[in-house]
Amino acid sequence: GRPGETATRASMEADVRAALARADGARGEDHDVLVWSERLISSPWAQRELAGAEQSIVAALDGVGNLVQGKLDAVFAGGVDPSDESKDYTVVDWKTGARPRNAAQRAQKLKQLDFYRLLSKERGVPLERIDGALYYLSEPDEARRQIVAEPKGEAQIMEELRQGVPEVSDVD
Repeated sequence: GRPGETATRASMEADVRAALARADGARGEDHDVLVWSERLISSPWAQRELAGAEQSIVAALDGVGNLVQGKLDAVFAGGVDPSDESKDYTVVDWKTGARPRNAAQRAQKLKQLDFYRLLSKERGVPLERIDGALYYLSEPDEARRQIVAEPKGEAQIMEELRQGVPEVSDVD
């Protein structure tokens, strides 16, 4: 990390945990944001090298229609597994909604992630070098928060997109 980054992260964690303690059982949107913040800063991703955040992307994808756009929540250096040297980056989409309950819901959310991975490719990084993960901040069980994207080639993702570009929302 950069100088002072560890102290800043520790201070941020302490501030969020103190605010949660002051909330003392309160409920509502403000409390949810504190819980999600605490889960984010205690996640394995908080220890990873951030390559970009809140990046808007607009691209023209053949066969999909006019311009398509999206916003990458976070891009980290390396793969989902940091020891996997075959990956340069991982696109992580933070989720605050409910984790998918069935295969169809999961496929829809992963389609959105594949869309983001494909848009990242438009920035010159080969698709096979980009991992992806959904991270459900709303999920209490840390072991169930992350859903990793399945390896897919560009042709497979493009075929799925031709059937409909996924709805992109900041409220999911």
